[in-house]
Amino acid sequence: MNQVSAEWNDAIVHDLLHYPQRLSQHPTWSTVIAEAGGLQQLRQQLLEFPLKSKQRRVLEVILAHPEASVVRYTDLLAIHHATFHRQQNALCHSLSSFLNTNPRQPELIPAAVEPVAFIPTSLVRSWTSFVGRQADLEALSTLLTNGSRWISLVGTGGVGKTRLALELAQHWLGPNCDEVHVLRFADVQHVEDVGLACMQQLQLSFSDAQSIEHAIQQFFENRRSLLILDNLEHLPAAGEWFASLFAEVPQLQVLATSRVRLNVSNEVIYEVDVLAYPALTASMEPVSHYPAVQLCLDRLEAVRLIDRSDQHLLNHVGQICCHVAGLPLAIELVAARAAEYSLDSIVAAIRSDLGLLAEGPLDVDVRHQTMAATIGWSYRLLPAETQAILRQLSVFQAGWNVAAAAALVGLDHDLMEDHLSLLLDNHLISIRNDVVHHPYTILEPIRHYAWQLLSAEQRHTLRLQHCDYYITWVTPTEEYLIGPDHAMWHLSTFQAYPNIQLALQTAKAEADPTRFWQLLAVLYRFWWGFHFIAEAQSWIEPIIPSLFKITDNPYLQCRVLYTAILFCSKNRPDYSQLAIIHYLIDLTQKHGFHTLEAKTKNFYALILMEQNKLKEAGDMFLATVTLYQQIGDETNVLGPMFNYANLMWKSKKLNESYLMFQDLAVKFKQMKYYLDFTASMKNISLIYIYQEKYYEAEKILVDLIAEEEHMQHIPLYLGDYNLYFRLIKVYFFLKNEQGIDRCIKILYPVAVENTVFIEQVFFTCESLILVAIIKQYYLIAFAIYRYFLNVVETETYAMRWNEREFLAQTKIVLSHYCDDVDFVADPDFCLEKNDFNATMNYYIKLMYGF
Repeated sequence: MNQVSAEWNDAIVHDLLHYPQRLSQHPTWSTVIAEAGGLQQLRQQLLEFPLKSKQRRVLEVILAHPEASVVRYTDLLAIHHATFHRQQNALCHSLSSFLNTNPRQPELIPAAVEPVAFIPTSLVRSWTSFVGRQADLEALSTLLTNGSRWISLVGTGGVGKTRLALELAQHWLGPNCDEVHVLRFADVQHVEDVGLACMQQLQLSFSDAQSIEHAIQQFFENRRSLLILDNLEHLPAAGEWFASLFAEVPQLQVLATSRVRLNVSNEVIYEVDVLAYPALTASMEPVSHYPAVQLCLDRLEAVRLIDRSDQHLLNHVGQICCHVAGLPLAIELVAARAAEYSLDSIVAAIRSDLGLLAEGPLDVDVRHQTMAATIGWSYRLLPAETQAILRQLSVFQAGWNVAAAAALVGLDHDLMEDHLSLLLDNHLISIRNDVVHHPYTILEPIRHYAWQLLSAEQRHTLRLQHCDYYITWVTPTEEYLIGPDHAMWHLSTFQAYPNIQLALQTAKAEADPTRFWQLLAVLYRFWWGFHFIAEAQSWIEPIIPSLFKITDNPYLQCRVLYTAILFCSKNRPDYSQLAIIHYLIDLTQKHGFHTLEAKTKNFYALILMEQNKLKEAGDMFLATVTLYQQIGDETNVLGPMFNYANLMWKSKKLNESYLMFQDLAVKFKQMKYYLDFTASMKNISLIYIYQEKYYEAEKILVDLIAEEEHMQHIPLYLGDYNLYFRLIKVYFFLKNEQGIDRCIKILYPVAVENTVFIEQVFFTCESLILVAIIKQYYLIAFAIYRYFLNVVETETYAMRWNEREFLAQTKIVLSHYCDDVDFVADPDFCLEKNDFNATMNYYIKLMYGF
């Protein structure tokens, strides 16, 4: 060893213990190693030095488990991390002293193809819990049992591929195989070095007359082994080399981890997905049941005391898991910060910035110490052009399709598909099979990483391009949402809505309001159809005063004013709904916008009808019909005719109303306006209920529900859940408690968005009162009854005859079970969207134990 001028120090010894391949590639130290008889001989010599007992134990564990993590070493030694680092530092210092003062040249050990000390049980169970992968373990075990020789675990960085492979190995050892070997290639930069890396990690040596390939084959022959090849995505040719090598070792099974498929013969691809996590919206599934939440709770317990039953804690953990999209590494990095920050501050920070993922443990592979390092590893494997495309795609806030990506990036459709395929192969984006129209998506940590690579100027330019695309995309939906393909467009617009929201934010921030107005002018039908009342108000109300000013684009101004009258019903100090309506009518008449004038008058007549000004409302509806006929609009004229039929219903003229709805239903169906057809049939069912034709009403409602499910294939909270409220009423009169229970289980926990239009609140309260009565929860029925009367009092709402009758009948029924049913208004009551939704869901939980 003294033949080469090189002095050992603590750092060099540390590399000898943990990263011997680095020394083997160094021009000086490779010579030193060769003169010592090779790595195997040199590392064996270390055991001959007169070390202290604790240092010797640390050395034995490190040599028996090369390239293991600190966590694993501390687990084997049963010591604290800090103690391990201290003992390891002392060991390196002692070894460097012995190596520098010991000139002995050890004898060469004859070449062999056996490991120095292989212990099959060296796969020590990790000190951290393994969560949410039981189905994966069972599926992979089945593949191995069925004889699959090469299984590639593929998935995005940080998803837990290696941990899954190691856990599978724990289960597979024993009757299935005799030994498991783990070979890691994160530090191998060239495919030519793969063979040498295998030799070093298996602790094999070979003679000049023997090839590396033959030595490895000879080692594995006659063994029942499971070989884990970890991190091969940056060495695509290595898969083919291994496949060729192991073709001669039929009893060997290979489990490879990679971020891309390796394209080897007979390769079985197993996609490792993120852990299931709760959505930000309500769900029947308890938050604690989600694997991502369980993982986060386990990791939180490692750094602080927690109460797993604390609902406030569970809500925070659910939000954390949602914001990091269930990515295990991201969850672990965030949970580790709980030792320094409160969960409140973590949730607040992570909503706007994933900087909390910037620091992680130092005892893991450098690629997994931060999310940036994990994602950057995959990002750098991409061609420069695809890297640029990923940065541009990071502007999307939700799913997108090929057309959207191509328009944003400026490529043709086929070329864009090629780049998306490459990003999919590298698991930097994903595709959701359950999302039809905008299937491509990107995990939030990856999106955040790519977005941070852009300059402020690039981000602003991208945001404007994104905004312009969605203005163009959303504009025709105004008509599509009521046409023959309305179901498809409802679903498509809903899936695109997070991107539309981003476009709204971008447009609103611009000095020129044109983009913002263009979006507001066409979104009213989407907002109205999905009862996104509060959402619409949040965008429109702040700009209403500016809409009274003279502009260069009066038509667009009128369009936005029309949207405003639909959603902004409450009067403010600087405007009122009635003032907006009169101003809009004057403006449309001045500029000759007759269709907008008719639409405005039709809506004004609706307001008069809700105020029980039935004569004025009827005259206005008929005047609107005349105006549409004058301009030759045979389609929109059906709108005020439908509303006039509603007026007949409100006037308790049931027969006239029934005939009008029947006629309108036929016309709407012929025109394929299925939403209007459904509305007509719903009203006919309501007439049947008041005529006590309950079975006829049930048939209409059941058929409509079946038709909607067949046509739309969309979640209930996007559909017409009002149908179920009406069905509950029918089942109440039919005394069908099982039917009511089915409806409630389907409805819960649908968020009742529409709290401005009291009709929706009435149907909800009416239905739940009936449920409470039939299930004999009379105090709950009374509480909901009082809640609705407070709504009526607060909103100064003029009740319809059927509503008054229902409340009167309810009071009679409740008077038999409650001491005092006289209503006294609550002066502090305020109807608020979230409060209404939470209150109604609370009563459902009390009755059904959800």
